[in-house]
Formats: sequence, structure tokens, C-alpha cells
Amino acid sequence: VGRLDAAKGVADLMTAFETSKRRNGATRLVLVGDGPLRQEVASRAACGCDVIWLGRLSGTQLWDAYAAADVFVLPSHRDGWGLVVNEAMAAGLPVIVSDEVGCKADLVDGRGSGIVVKAQDVDALAMALDAMGADEERRLKLAAGARAVIDGWTMRRSAEIITTAWSDVACA
Repeated sequence: VGRLDAAKGVADLMTAFETSKRRNGATRLVLVGDGPLRQEVASRAACGCDVIWLGRLSGTQLWDAYAAADVFVLPSHRDGWGLVVNEAMAAGLPVIVSDEVGCKADLVDGRGSGIVVKAQDVDALAMALDAMGADEERRLKLAAGARAVIDGWTMRRSAEIITTAWSDVACA
């Protein structure tokens, strides 16, 4: 979900998906968004290789796409935060993110909500896809963990974090 460009790791995801699909069979990759890689994504979607491109979605259509998914993947080469991870977790999805996604430490790494892989490591990404596809019990546990983590990210909690950080700086 989001901008289809090289920095988001879209090509890496499509390649990792193809590798995982060869090993594990029936699965689909659904991409949502638009951007410079639009033509490449459209071409792969047109080849009948279980890549589905929905274009840019918002509102109810976007939430329907999240609801239809089993896993959310953001393999960015660099990403300041990755707000789509918050959205996916709010929709109850376990996540796979690269170690270059800014929210990984706060929302994913060691939190029981998903898997962190090295950015641009297509083999590691394919193995993470394999792991999510092979173990439904683990995937459901991570989905519950994702929901629990994101439920703690309220406006009140964010304000407390900011207030504490400013207080720590002011007292230092």
C-alpha cells in the first residue's frame, strides 16, 4: 500500500513473492498504490502470475483491501516511519518490514507483531513470506500481537511520550 517506487522496495517484494510462490504454491500478492513503478507493476499483474494491482485506493476500499489480506509487507530501502504499517496493524495484520522502516523498533522488532528483514535482501524477504504462509498459528499470533501493539498507540499515549521526552531534555 502506498507509493510504487524503487525506495519502497516494490521490485524486491515482487521478486521475493515469485520465489516464495515457486516454493509454496498457491498465494497472491496484492499491491495498492501508484507511482513511478506503475508500468512494471501493471505488467506483472497482467501476466497472470498471481500479482494483483488495485491502483490507488482510499477510505472504505483501502480498508477492504487490508481486511482481505493475511499479511502486510513494507520492504522499503529507506522510510522515515511507514505510516501504512500503523494502518495495517490497526486492521489486524501481522507485518513484514525492512530494517530501514523507521517504525520497526517501536512497532515490530521484538514486539510480537511481525518480522523484520534486512533491506534489499530479497532472499530474506522470500523466507519471511514463506514463514508467514507456512505457519497459520504463528501468523494469527502475530496478527493478535500487531493489534495489541497498535491499540497502545493512542493520541493520549503519543502526547505522554512527547511530554516525557521534552521534560527529559529540559532537565538535562
